[in-house]
Amino acid sequence: MGDIHVQRTYQVYRGMSPTTSNRLELRIKELEDALEQERQHRVRIEQELSEYTYEYDNMLERLEEAEGGSLSFGELCRRREQENIKLKKDLEIFAAQQEASEASLRKRHQEALNALAARSTV
Repeated sequence: MGDIHVQRTYQVYRGMSPTTSNRLELRIKELEDALEQERQHRVRIEQELSEYTYEYDNMLERLEEAEGGSLSFGELCRRREQENIKLKKDLEIFAAQQEASEASLRKRHQEALNALAARSTV
């Protein structure tokens, strides 16, 4: 996956000292970096979840082969359905946690911007 770097420029209010504008720009950069790290973490976790799901399915198939078909087809379907339900619940929990984390980061970002803007107007 190629690294994409986005260059952003920010308009600084007239009359603001250079150190204040530098502080604001540094803080914005820090928050953007934190958000990007969170996104990368989320992508990595989703990939790992996909890999584990694939491995799990493969292991189930090998287990069924090793058992020699001792389980009836209906039992097998019921068992798979239960595992699918469990995986879906786990995925929903994970998605909710990630959404909450992203919302928290966005809120902190906005609060930091508001605080810095308030300081710069004083």
